[in-house]
Amino acid sequence: MPPDAPGKPFRPPLVSWFPGIEVVTAREGEDTERGFFFSAKGGHNAESHNHNDTGNFILYHNGRQVLIDAGFQTYTKTTFSEKRYTLWNNQSCYHNTPTINRTDQPAGREYGAVGVSFNNSGGVVNFGLDIGGAYPGAAMLRRYRREFVFTPGTGLELTDTYALKEWKAPLVLNFLCLARPEISGDGVVLGEGVVLRFDEAALRAEIDAVPLEDPRIRDNWRQDTLYRLRLIKQDRKLSGRIVLKFLKNRGRTI
Repeated sequence: MPPDAPGKPFRPPLVSWFPGIEVVTAREGEDTERGFFFSAKGGHNAESHNHNDTGNFILYHNGRQVLIDAGFQTYTKTTFSEKRYTLWNNQSCYHNTPTINRTDQPAGREYGAVGVSFNNSGGVVNFGLDIGGAYPGAAMLRRYRREFVFTPGTGLELTDTYALKEWKAPLVLNFLCLARPEISGDGVVLGEGVVLRFDEAALRAEIDAVPLEDPRIRDNWRQDTLYRLRLIKQDRKLSGRIVLKFLKNRGRTI
């Protein structure tokens, strides 16, 4: 498609797929201030300026951040040293990825996604990947498949299907939020008119405050605190399927 003529406003593509880096983006419409925007990645944990974030995703609604990637702190000698992954914002548990048997993703080219699939049919975007290989042996994983379905006008559905060799600790799904989530009787209300719905008998929701002590990351977000929503699996089954739905909240916002 030829570029927009000079002087005309930029029209963002509704869907983009970058197979080389395994990144997908999708939005409801050309108006960037209305509706959902979603992006997710596969890749591996030895990318340039790497964070341990295979399977991570972000979600916007009406031009505002809902689920985020915290980004980078002020560069110091720690940033590019063997202590790089002691920085919280580089760790997978502060991205929108699971913690499995108390184990998070390590750094390294060998830790990454396989079985990546992408399909865009009639505006409905399907993106799937196996992220089990992004975790070390301590996670005791047989497999972990993550599937995204983005439906304009409806929202985002995330399905995680997993199998463990052994249960050591509850499976935890981490979500980094700009606004403080509110746990209600109808799911979790996120910022900017979005509600997360899930099986509340199967998952317990907890919220952690994440103070922003570094000036660069604090200035980037223009606030002193981010929030981490953690959905904790309540059974000890070695296999399971978790379905999460991020929908427009027809009620109030926070």
